[in-house]
Amino acid sequence: MSIECDFLFFNSYSTDIDKKELSQETLTRKSVFCLEMWTKTSFKKKQTKQSLMHQMKKALAIVLLLPILLSISPAEAQAPTPPDVPTLGPPTFFYADESGSIIKIISPQNQSKYSNQIQLNFTIEVTTMLGQFGNVGYSLDGGIINSVRDFVNKTVDKTGIPDWYYWTTTTSANVMLPTLSEGNHNVTVYYGWQYLGIPENPSLERFEVSSYKTVKFTVDTSPSVPEFSWLTILPLFIFILTVAVAVRLRKTRSSY
Repeated sequence: MSIECDFLFFNSYSTDIDKKELSQETLTRKSVFCLEMWTKTSFKKKQTKQSLMHQMKKALAIVLLLPILLSISPAEAQAPTPPDVPTLGPPTFFYADESGSIIKIISPQNQSKYSNQIQLNFTIEVTTMLGQFGNVGYSLDGGIINSVRDFVNKTVDKTGIPDWYYWTTTTSANVMLPTLSEGNHNVTVYYGWQYLGIPENPSLERFEVSSYKTVKFTVDTSPSVPEFSWLTILPLFIFILTVAVAVRLRKTRSSY
């Protein structure tokens, strides 16, 4: 360290220091210079050591957790799980996907007419860390968000995703809607995560919506009037016209 310090010191101050005759001021300057260089070198070594230790700890944690994460089932991986509640809300839409790309409403179809006893049929496909699945709900005409808790064919796919810890959950649900009045209606399906409030701060309760989709439809319970196409009306018209002409000709002949 001393030789290296001497070399760096003299090269740094070669213009104003005679290497043969060192004054007291020069020696003091050299001591300060060497102290600064030693401090910087020690600090860099300490930083490098701390960085290596940090990287080693991260690698060790991954090695220890990897077998556990690969061996657990999707049900065990859903931690934390969302609360099981009958209704969801109040909804927040800070990060919501308005296109509803993960939600597909099969029935009712948008801008269609229905009588009552309408069945809501939809599917959800969402990719989350370790397959965690949040809350699902629906609302009629912007009303209360009713929680959907019964699903059909719920599956978790661990393949096909670039990051091994992101799994895709696919499921579907069928809900019979209540009797609706005649006119225009809409139904919205939501996916998100319900957070419960606490007695000290009830305002923490919220339903953070990740995605939602809305369809509009019409309820019409009036009797349907049969529609006739021209292919049905034209032959009937020709038949009636033929009968009328035949009757007219018969009356004409009988008059003579």
